[in-house]
This record gives sequence, structure tokens and C-alpha cells, in this order.
Amino acid sequence: MLTVDEFHNKFCCGIRVIFNWRRFFAENWPINKLILTSINDLSTLRLPWYRNEQGAFVDYKEINAIPVALDDVLEWYQLLPPQEIDTIERMKEEFVQGLSVPQFEFPSYALPDSSYIVLDANHRLCALSLAKVPFMVHMWVVEGPIDPNALADTTFLCSKKP
Repeated sequence: MLTVDEFHNKFCCGIRVIFNWRRFFAENWPINKLILTSINDLSTLRLPWYRNEQGAFVDYKEINAIPVALDDVLEWYQLLPPQEIDTIERMKEEFVQGLSVPQFEFPSYALPDSSYIVLDANHRLCALSLAKVPFMVHMWVVEGPIDPNALADTTFLCSKKP
């Protein structure tokens, strides 16, 4: 089992979602590491980018906002802002051309349906999914409570939908 200190030291500067670090330390949430090596492994990942029922990108606090699934990347990819697409395309080309070895670590948070919300590395994971090259990535998984006060990105699981 990995420690909260190890997780913090590795990812504290990269996580931009609203993650309750104080509670994470106080409650000592469990952390595991999984190795992902196939596109099928990536199908369990959700990114902290949200769409509504009409398919538009929205804030996570919007009613009926759902995080995008990485395995649906072709469905929503072209709807991203141009600078996001450019970043992903550049990374994808590096993976395809072998300029960047597709091996990295990223943080995630376990969800109740055996999927995970990505806490950092959205662009790299999109690029990896689109590149369709062999890879090996290490996913650090926080097993914290499903509570927006622990991770704001769990709001979609807790809010009432009309």
C-alpha cells in the first residue's frame, strides 16, 4: 500500500481539481497503484471535463454534468477548445513518432462503478488513446469517500437530477 505522503510528494503540484488535501491526510485514504497496458484498461477512465445532456462542455457544478469517458474520446475530442486540441495532437505525434516514450504515472480517484476520475494527465491520456501505440502507465488510485467535500468531481454522483 502506498502512503499519503508518497502520493502528495508525487502529485501535489499537478492536481488542479478541487481535492481536499487536509481531509486526505487526516483520514489517511488508501492508495493503490495499477499498471495499465491496453486501450481496454483506459476504458475505465473518466476525465474532469464535463458535458451536459446536449453534449456541450459545462462546469462540473451544472445539473446533469457528467465527466467525459476516455473511451468516447472520438465523440467529444473535436468539441474541445483549439488550444486543448493542439496540445493533445502534439503529444499524440510524439507518442506515434516515438519521440516520447508512452510511460508515465498519473493520479486518479476510485468511483463506485469500478471506474476512475483522472486527477491529472488528461491531455497525455487523450493523446495516448488516440495514438493507438503500445504503452505502460502507472495509475495511482486514491480510494476516498464519494463526497464533493472530499473531491469536487464526485458532485455528479451526489447531486439530485430532475
